[in-house]
Amino acid sequence: MPATLSQYILALIRDPQTYTADSLRIDTALCQTFYNQLQRSEAEVREYGVNLEWHPSRRVRPLNTIYTGSYAGTAVDLQTSTLARTFSYIGDFHTHPYVQKYGGGIAVGPSNGDWMQWFHDPPAQKPVAVHCVASGGTLFVLIFRNRPTGLPNFDNVTEDAGALNRTVRDLVMNDDQFATAIGEASTLAQQAGGRNDRQGIRDAWTGYRTAMNGRLPQVPQLHARDALAMNRELAERYGHELYTGPLGSASSLVTLRSNRVYGNWLTSKIWSSGTDTWFG
Repeated sequence: MPATLSQYILALIRDPQTYTADSLRIDTALCQTFYNQLQRSEAEVREYGVNLEWHPSRRVRPLNTIYTGSYAGTAVDLQTSTLARTFSYIGDFHTHPYVQKYGGGIAVGPSNGDWMQWFHDPPAQKPVAVHCVASGGTLFVLIFRNRPTGLPNFDNVTEDAGALNRTVRDLVMNDDQFATAIGEASTLAQQAGGRNDRQGIRDAWTGYRTAMNGRLPQVPQLHARDALAMNRELAERYGHELYTGPLGSASSLVTLRSNRVYGNWLTSKIWSSGTDTWFG
């Protein structure tokens, strides 16, 4: 049986050269928190998030404070710059709600802005970090096996929204009807967000989704594809690990999507998921 996320983090804290896991089971308490926040996030079309701690019980656990982004579409502020300095902080979780914008079946992982935040404010008192994003029923988990220095270098890395922006821009410049529909939907969403009108926000994004799917049905898949590619490429550039998998209300199994950081069991530690026994 695969190790839990908490078991794997404990192994990495003990030995940074632990063999890279093929898959991880997300702890039940984390799944419940992540799943519930994703449902609320998608219903309200705004981001939700929570910080994660390394608990004395040797488990990754969500902290009590739940943060929300604005209805105007701004990213959720997790107060990371302050909390990252605390002893127990080990990472964070937040949502990317895209069901109302793109329809079902689309999951958009961490953005370049997320990576900037993670590099700028890593856990000050832990040697590893756990960063999770949920979107469209999928959980993205990034394990930072070392503490970042400076900011991430995006040179020669896939742009997370590059194809999306180029495709939409090209059509907007050549199709006045599409440009008007997209512009009106965005304006209505901003206005509804400003007055905390949840139904107005949903209606505005429904208009956006209708216009987008009518003329550019490939765009949601392009956005999801490019975001995944960016995350995989950055994970491999910096010696981190990317896992993805379906997010359930009580369980989630995520599998490795990036290259192994340590893949030679002859020279690295292999940890038994069921006990604290070390092999190798």
